[in-house]
Formats: sequence, C-alpha cells, structure tokens
Amino acid sequence: MALIDKIFGSKKTLSQLDRAELRKEEILITRQRDKLFKKIETIATDKQKIFQQGAAQKSPELRKALAQQFELKTQEQLMAARELNLRSKELMTVSRLRVVKENSE
Repeated sequence: MALIDKIFGSKKTLSQLDRAELRKEEILITRQRDKLFKKIETIATDKQKIFQQGAAQKSPELRKALAQQFELKTQEQLMAARELNLRSKELMTVSRLRVVKENSE
C-alpha cells in the first residue's frame, strides 16, 4: 500500500505492522473514505442543480452547455465512486488483519 510507504518511509507489508500501526492506518483510511463520501454527496447535489437549471432553460445552446457540465460531474462522480470502493476494500483488509492480530496475541 502506497499510503503505508508514505507514513513509515519504508517498505513494510501489512503483515509486518503491529496493532497500533494497523489502527493508525485504519483511521487514516476511514478519514479518506469519509472525505470521498462527502465529495460524492456534493457532486450529486451539484448535478441536481445543473439538471434543474437545464430544465428551466429555453435556449438550446445553454441547455447543451449545461448538459456537458452535467456529464462532466457524472464522470467525476464515477471516478470518486471507484476510489471510494478501493478505500472501502482497503479498510476491510486492514480491519480484518488488525482483528486477526488482536486475537492471536
């Protein structure tokens, strides 16, 4: 995990980390995941506003511009959702490994 390399400055694998380090990693990933949740929510509200603006517009040029902006927000939301999925999987892995280490000690 690249995040572990940044934190510890070495090439430690997850299995080499102790419980405290795993807990720190778990907290960091949780924060990142929460930020992604908020980002996806704000993008969704932005998309709703753009859609409502487009529905109210009569000009085809402005509607087209708003449709392009809506499409851009949709792509941004998909990318954030992919990253959220990755962070969720990382969090599950770190949490499970921490539980295994706690039970083995």
